Amino acid sequence: MTTRRWLPVMVRAREAAEDAAAQRLAQARREAASAITAERAESSRLDGMTALESSSVQGFLAHEAARTAAAATYSATLQRVGFAQERVGQQVTELSAAARARRTVEKLSERVAAEAKAEGLARAQREADDTGASRFTARNNEKLAASTRLEAS
Repeated sequence: MTTRRWLPVMVRAREAAEDAAAQRLAQARREAASAITAERAESSRLDGMTALESSSVQGFLAHEAARTAAAATYSATLQRVGFAQERVGQQVTELSAAARARRTVEKLSERVAAEAKAEGLARAQREADDTGASRFTARNNEKLAASTRLEAS
């Protein structure tokens, strides 16, 4: 397969890879936004749990168990936010690598097209030069033949 035939296929494949990376980045950003929203909700829930003034030990222990569970949920939500932000960073890196790969193939395609154009122009120039040279040679041969005939007669 010639370069002219496979380069457009490669460019389309790289564009598709870049589009897929952009979609994954958008999904990662949506998930990060969702995690941040959940973190804010859990934070306000934990802040809303004030110390209970209970006269019974069982009520106090139940309230503290609920606060501990809310704190654990908040901690898990913070981890989710961290993981989501890390994933966004990874997806940004992947997208930039995909864009760089696409652009590299596009530059190669542009260079091959420029070389093909230059080759075509050089071929056309050689043909024009050959045509001019053959006409000059033919004209000189006719003059030489005519002068030889005149000398022979």
